Amino acid sequence: MLGLAFSGGGVTGMLCTLCVAHFLNETFPNTFTSTSPSISTVSGGTIGYLLFTNAPKHEQLRYPPNKLSALTYRDLYTENEEQSGVWFASALNYIPDLPEPRAFWKGTVIKRKLGNKKFKGNWWEDGLDILARLGYKMAGEKLVAGQRPFQAGIAMLREDACPIAPDVSTGIYTDAARAIIPAVIDMNRGKITYPDNEELDGPTTVMQGSSFSSAFWAAAIVESKLDYGLLKRALIKRQLKRSDSYYILDGGIVDTTGIVNLLRQKTDTIVAFYNNNAGSLKDLESPLAYLFGVLCKTDSQNSLQGPELAQVFPRSLYTKVKKNLTDTNVTGANMMAQLHNIPVLGNKYFGVEPYYLKSLVIFSLEFSNDFLQSLPPELHVRNNIGMEWPNKMPVGMSTLEANLLCVFAKWKLQKRKGLLTKLLS
Repeated sequence: MLGLAFSGGGVTGMLCTLCVAHFLNETFPNTFTSTSPSISTVSGGTIGYLLFTNAPKHEQLRYPPNKLSALTYRDLYTENEEQSGVWFASALNYIPDLPEPRAFWKGTVIKRKLGNKKFKGNWWEDGLDILARLGYKMAGEKLVAGQRPFQAGIAMLREDACPIAPDVSTGIYTDAARAIIPAVIDMNRGKITYPDNEELDGPTTVMQGSSFSSAFWAAAIVESKLDYGLLKRALIKRQLKRSDSYYILDGGIVDTTGIVNLLRQKTDTIVAFYNNNAGSLKDLESPLAYLFGVLCKTDSQNSLQGPELAQVFPRSLYTKVKKNLTDTNVTGANMMAQLHNIPVLGNKYFGVEPYYLKSLVIFSLEFSNDFLQSLPPELHVRNNIGMEWPNKMPVGMSTLEANLLCVFAKWKLQKRKGLLTKLLS
């Protein structure tokens, strides 16, 4: 069984997921035409995949061309509005205008209108619905999960544990084993499952499911005594069958990569697209390092439970993985790590049983001089992108930066087309 994992990473993760899925669909037409592969997403990856899989039913998306030598000024610096369809990064035109949970501070629940449509979901679901309607001409309640198995990662935090206090030196939340449940949303069935295999009713729509998986904003509230007191009504709450109350948090709180959900299914081959927007792996490596049991510092958005609870792979493999993922030389690893016949360690916290994984391939998102040098020099790209490109971008990235992110994502995969052909065939 083949599994594709699309990581979290905010808007960057969302746009990269759209572009990677588009490349795979164009290059390997059978990739998304059946019930295989199994899809695992987190946060921005969840939103990106949801938009991709629904685009053909609503409005086709337009992307910059794949061929670097053919790129023009219009391809990179504009939305190419003379072409049909909707620009793949249209979200950038609406995200800064979405509502914020602080509106609850004013004592009113957010109710937005778009034409005759009234929004009555959680505030973040309403915001994503607005983004889908205005940016992509998709009605939120009509979006579907698609035919392929589609699971989105979430975290569930006990209400009685809030506000939480991660360790100051490491960022790890030492009470995670008791207080945080790593769960998944089965987007096809609308159910939430967690490691002991108990199920509870999940989101009523896939749009609501994507709002659960991408609730990144909740971390700042549950980690602050002041904000928790003022804004806890903005949090998404669910009751477990055993009567405990939990808040729904972004899936990146326990696994930013999306890999763990596929390990739960004992997937044979996993291709993971790690497009986190937290800087280089050299700066924040916890989402991957913890899976190998390696201790390092984390932040409030990524893998709060630490390596002791998160480890699923042998520690001895990590040094090579990190080296390859941070190697940006086009003649070297070029931001890709591959492992074969890997022992998967049993992990009670995640609900992972031991087995041997046939292949694990991970693509990372690191700054690459080789890529920029391969672009037509007359486009003057290097002088017109921010220092944070491509992996620590502000929400309001420029049109050029968004288009370039897409071209970059496809360029990396094109370099590994032979390997992908073997894995996806």
